Amino acid sequence: MTRKLVVFPIVHTPQDMGSLRSSISTGHTRDVEEFTRDFWLRLVGMITKIVSHIDPIHLQIYQDGLPVGGELGEAIIRESAESGSANHRLILSLLKKGATLEATESPSLLKQEYEIIKMIYSETNGQKRAQLEERYQIQLKSIAEDRDRKIAENINASLKQGNFGFLFIGAAHFVNPFLSSDISVFTNDGDSEHILRWLSAT
Repeated sequence: MTRKLVVFPIVHTPQDMGSLRSSISTGHTRDVEEFTRDFWLRLVGMITKIVSHIDPIHLQIYQDGLPVGGELGEAIIRESAESGSANHRLILSLLKKGATLEATESPSLLKQEYEIIKMIYSETNGQKRAQLEERYQIQLKSIAEDRDRKIAENINASLKQGNFGFLFIGAAHFVNPFLSSDISVFTNDGDSEHILRWLSAT
């Protein structure tokens, strides 16, 4: 039996940045803020429709940046949702319907990436910051690929036969090459009917 995973590329908001939120200048203009808000409104509406036609008890959630599942993972999601994260509010609503939250990331890789990004964005001098970005560009790219590989490994190990997986992940990531051959993947195309037909197909 083929396992099924829907990949939802997402747009990160400042509320998703956790303790880095104050360090990273997002440069959000009104147009960017409106785009982000509209993006999440459309995604929430689409997923609400999808979930109304499937049994959430068979839904496993994988979230970009989340190294733990279960009660601890849910506590992290709830705290971020309360701080205003649209992404985590959406996931929390799915958990309340019966979906399961899975550990998605490698804690050590997240820590490595966090330390480098924190160092870069703690530099207030624009020229020095640019130099740091250039210096660590290759290392950050390597960490990002290692993260994708680990995310795929976690999905391979935890996604159950007969269940559906929803992966919410930044658009720059690409886990597909590392997923098991028995996992069928559909990347969100913005059409809930397409996703529903694909999920219901044998």
